[in-house]
Amino acid sequence: MAGKNRSTEERAHLQSLVITCRHDLSNSQDASQAVQIFKLIALLLPSTEPSTFTDDQVALLQEKYPGSRTLVQWKVIQREFVRMHYVQLAEHLINQLGLDWFGKFGREKHGEECFDKVFLAAPPEDAMVVLCSSIFNSSPSFKRNKCLSLLAEFLQSHRLVGLFWHHCLVNQGAEEEASTRKAMKERTRVTWDQSIGLLTSLPDKMANILKVDNWDIFLPKQYFKLLAQDILKTLQLVYQTIQESKDCSLVFVSQLIGKICVSGYSGVLFDNLLPHLLKFSSNDYVWSRISVRIIVGAPERSLEIILDCLLKKVPWYGHMSKLLGDAVLNNQKAKYLLTSKFLLLRHTENNLVLQNVIGYLGDSPNRARLLPKKDLDENKDVFLHKLMNGMQAHLETPISRLRTMGMVVAETLTKIISPNGPALTFEYQEDGTTRHLKSLLALPQDPGLDEIFSNLKEIDLITSKEEVSKQEEIVIIEVQEPEELELDSDDDLEPYDMSGDTKVTKVKEPVYVRDCMEGLIAKDNPDLVEASLKVAEKLVRRKPDDLSEIAVEFAKILLHLEDNYHTENFAELKLSCLCALTVHCPVPVASYLTEQFYDRNYNIRQRIDMLEVLSSAAQKLSRPTQDQKDITSKSSSKDQLIPINQMPGTENWREIVQKRVESKTRRFASATKQGPQASANKFAAVAGHFFFPLMKTYDSPMNTMNLLAGDFFLLGRLVHTLAIILHSAQNTTICRQMAKTLLEFTWAIRYHVEPYVRRAIMFAASMVILSVPPHTITTDLQSDLIECQMWLEDIVEKDPEPECKKQAAQTILLLQDAIKKELNLDER
Repeated sequence: MAGKNRSTEERAHLQSLVITCRHDLSNSQDASQAVQIFKLIALLLPSTEPSTFTDDQVALLQEKYPGSRTLVQWKVIQREFVRMHYVQLAEHLINQLGLDWFGKFGREKHGEECFDKVFLAAPPEDAMVVLCSSIFNSSPSFKRNKCLSLLAEFLQSHRLVGLFWHHCLVNQGAEEEASTRKAMKERTRVTWDQSIGLLTSLPDKMANILKVDNWDIFLPKQYFKLLAQDILKTLQLVYQTIQESKDCSLVFVSQLIGKICVSGYSGVLFDNLLPHLLKFSSNDYVWSRISVRIIVGAPERSLEIILDCLLKKVPWYGHMSKLLGDAVLNNQKAKYLLTSKFLLLRHTENNLVLQNVIGYLGDSPNRARLLPKKDLDENKDVFLHKLMNGMQAHLETPISRLRTMGMVVAETLTKIISPNGPALTFEYQEDGTTRHLKSLLALPQDPGLDEIFSNLKEIDLITSKEEVSKQEEIVIIEVQEPEELELDSDDDLEPYDMSGDTKVTKVKEPVYVRDCMEGLIAKDNPDLVEASLKVAEKLVRRKPDDLSEIAVEFAKILLHLEDNYHTENFAELKLSCLCALTVHCPVPVASYLTEQFYDRNYNIRQRIDMLEVLSSAAQKLSRPTQDQKDITSKSSSKDQLIPINQMPGTENWREIVQKRVESKTRRFASATKQGPQASANKFAAVAGHFFFPLMKTYDSPMNTMNLLAGDFFLLGRLVHTLAIILHSAQNTTICRQMAKTLLEFTWAIRYHVEPYVRRAIMFAASMVILSVPPHTITTDLQSDLIECQMWLEDIVEKDPEPECKKQAAQTILLLQDAIKKELNLDER
């Protein structure tokens, strides 16, 4: 009980001390007092060992924190200070930081050094979080420059080694309860995620904040070089600890390496990390185990990037076992990558990749069992059959280089598959390709690590010089106003007009509809998707023979296509191709679109696209096509404008004379004008497929659509589309039935609360009046249109929306005009 009371008193004294320090730093004008507070804070940090306190330091503690305490008690106080008070006190110091406030004690002896020690001697994780948070949230000022200087010194003094080493330590104390261990594990995971996220994103964030004023140490190449050095120093501590028969955890380091590689900096990291790992693990089993843990223990989503980088950089396949161990046997992701993806699904020009993969798989008897000789003998016939098919494809190609490659590969593989059978030989000319392929059959020799070791020494020497010079530059921070310079640049030159330039794509445009469909669903290839989308409409309009068979599947692909790569004119290209499909294959595509309109798995945008495609296709099908003879005559008349000396070939002299006579002959008669020729309405036969299915389940609510409730905009577009389809079917036998059905459909929703829907209904009524013959209005549709006229008159009198009143009046005029025309015809 007494120990608990003493602990409570110590916490209260410590809290009181921190409050006093904050108050004195904010209000004191005495520079020496501020320096004393900084020294006191440094004594409360765990990096200062209580057993090394000097007499002056003990006197300072007795003055500010009276009472006698043992070394163990001082360590408890230091841990409590870091746990409860350091972050808040450090943030308070940063907030106070200004040129005037800093100048008070900056001129004191060791004043700036004591201030810097508060951050450089603190727990590295807390200090880095405080400094980075201040930099990210402050504008250009002395405070931000000072924090940048502290962070740069923090990194250059390799303080991150302490952070990494802290996460590598394994708690060897007494066992806690299961709930306590679970809570600690969750806190550790969150802390790791925050630390790894901050460490990997620091260069990008600094570039966004500092822009052109970015420091060299925060550039990716320099920063990740320092990070690699800190990782190596941490691994050295792990190595020493393992030699002392103590446990360590490398999970944090492996996750950090994986995150760096996923962020796109695997090359920079392993350029500095891999040579050291090869050097240390070449003759040391412990270092080899450490290398395997940090590489194979990385997160699965980063394993492919790490292995790809290693396969390209490891100079000899014999080193792969030192870095990967038997990962291909124990890790399913590594097994898939090394036995399938890198060998069969990827193409690389780097010979090291294949040599390292195949050499690694065959370097150990354990791994060699992945492809036993028994399987090769049992499936010999299958392999030979596949080899013959591949060889035939290569020999039939018109490209001589591919034929030669097929011959060389076939000769080699037949010797392996059937060593006792007849040898397969071809006659071909030796060239660079054949010599290169045959050179790959020889087992690669170990180039040795002497060159790597010599490079390491040179790198270490250069690094140390760079660090010294960089520290000398960062210690002194001068805030200078930028000078305005007149640059002799080309800013005044007028740029070339590139508006008419054609964008050069990296992929070949598809020439067949099926290739275009495959291109549209290609993943991670935006150039192919864009090229396929731009050429899709043109391919559809060519009307290939199998278009009707694949039209619905093509429409499904286009309907679900999303603009994932910000393609220019994406919506227009997509809808144009859908419209072309519907025009050339109206029945299957229109039936598919009208059926999918009421399906659950679509959003409002996709349903509007369906309506727009149906209305556009209906209008295009109903328009008369231009006569081919007219086109021919126009083209021939254009040809007559070409000068004779530019026409190909020579003309008969009689034709030339006749043309000259005709040109000088005067005629006194006007040319007869041909009237418009009648053409069949192609929409007449398919109008029902566009119209009637759109009204079948409009009143059935769904989770994703409710036309009679919240989706009033979609309801209005539906009515508008039905009206356009009806107008496209005018002068057809089915038009009268469609008009009557549309009036009945709109009658149920004529009093909708939304003005947009009411205007769409009035537009539909107008289309009915314009589409059906006048005698139908006065006979078959008489009762329906009389009720419609009464409703329109009610709108003119009572509707609160001016636009609705105006449109209702116009619709009434249309109806009255149609009735008058029919009555006038009857009187005649």
